[in-house]
Parts: sequence; structure tokens; C-alpha cells
Amino acid sequence: MTTKENNQRQGLSTSLVKLLLHKFNEKQIIAWWECMESNIASQKTAEKAGLCKTHRYKINWFSF
Repeated sequence: MTTKENNQRQGLSTSLVKLLLHKFNEKQIIAWWECMESNIASQKTAEKAGLCKTHRYKINWFSF
């Protein structure tokens, strides 16, 4: 999810995530949130929406 810079810090992403999670719960859909450890804003959005960290894993990638 990306929020335009002039719309950031207004709670829009958190509100949208909360709405989506509510709809997912109604339809018994399991939500999965994933972000880089360096993406603090994404982590805070997830936490504010009621999600909690259940595990972390390491990713390795290569450029060719």
C-alpha cells in the first residue's frame, strides 16, 4: 500500500486496513501482512490496525 505524500499521517492507511480486515473476517479470509524490517511506517500501520507480529524471516535476493 502506498499513500501519496500530501495525504500521509492522516490515518488513511490504518482506516483502510481496518476496513479490509473487518471485511476479511466476515468472509473468513485470513489476512497476511508483510513488510521490510526497515519500513517502520508499514509496521506502525499494521500495529494500529490491530495486527501483531507472529514471525520474521530472512530474505536473500540476487540481481543478475
